[in-house]
Amino acid sequence: MDNQLLPPVDISTAPWPERHKLKPWHIATLTVGVPVIAFLSGVGANTIADHYINASSARPAATVSLSPAHSARPTPAPTPTYNLSGYRAVLNGTTAQAFVNALGKLRRDIRRSDFTSEATDTTTLINAAGTWLAELSATRPPPSYGANKLQYEVAAQTAAKAASTIQHGMATVNLPMIQHGAAELAQARWLLARANAPTQPIGS
Repeated sequence: MDNQLLPPVDISTAPWPERHKLKPWHIATLTVGVPVIAFLSGVGANTIADHYINASSARPAATVSLSPAHSARPTPAPTPTYNLSGYRAVLNGTTAQAFVNALGKLRRDIRRSDFTSEATDTTTLINAAGTWLAELSATRPPPSYGANKLQYEVAAQTAAKAASTIQHGMATVNLPMIQHGAAELAQARWLLARANAPTQPIGS
């Protein structure tokens, strides 16, 4: 069967499909419904935002304590205690007198060249000086007596050194060393006399 061409149609005269007009209830629904939906959407969005904003503001913020640290009060230094009477007792006690006697005895031996007595008296002086020096070191006189105490300590140390020098000189038969020890004995006696203690200098 042969295909036949359809006759041309004049579209200018072709009928358009019929448009349906909105009914009154459609117009009422659009007029009222759309604003209501938009309003409710805005209210819902604000409610959700307020919920999260209020929830975050209701949480207690972390606070940092800036309270000042309690600084420990420095412990006051204890007041030093001095014992002047104890110091004076050591200067005039039996130990001090034993030291003075031993020092004087050895000096007399040296002047008389009594070598037999020197051997014993040097040991006696070394022991007496050490004992008295230990007692002096344990005393706590007031600071104003510090120089006096130091002079007595130096005198005892010098006397012990002199006795040791004389001992060594006698053991080696070294006369110059014995003479050097004798000079140190004289210096120890001078230091003892120069000590300006609060009490009467011992050995005076």
